Amino acid sequence: MVSTHPTNPLGAHGLTKEKALDLLRQMWEIRRFEEAVYDLLGRSVATLFDEVAHAGRVYTMKFDASDVASGVYLYALTSGGRRDVKRLMVVK
Repeated sequence: MVSTHPTNPLGAHGLTKEKALDLLRQMWEIRRFEEAVYDLLGRSVATLFDEVAHAGRVYTMKFDASDVASGVYLYALTSGGRRDVKRLMVVK
């Protein structure tokens, strides 16, 4: 199980050029996790985390949107055959 805590001043679904999206994840088991950002065509924009996570630790992943165009993106947490996908909007 994974808890997500977006710490974005605009909320969980938007960020500005000047701000980066911080995702705090608390891992509940030892397992390899991958957190990545994709455009709406499914192309990978950034890999935020790709390693073994340890139970009980909180991990912070930062998405710097300065190199991407304004628009809607998807960020996905993948582990053990499961994928949790959420939307985010970049506004410049």
